[in-house]
Amino acid sequence: ITEELDVRGIQLDEAIQRLEGFLDYHYGTPTTRVRIIHGHGTGTLRDGIREHLKRSGYVKNIRPGEQS
Repeated sequence: ITEELDVRGIQLDEAIQRLEGFLDYHYGTPTTRVRIIHGHGTGTLRDGIREHLKRSGYVKNIRPGEQS
């Protein structure tokens, strides 16, 4: 089961709050994979989300998505 969270166009601090709620909700459920959509833009959101995920106790591993 894959679930998605789209945080494109919002500030990093709000994106991280949404991300934490999203991960907390899915922790312990049958969800085995989640997708976080952050877009490209300036890279601030991408870098902040990836750094947060690397430190998160919820996350086993991360990888960039496909171009499409």
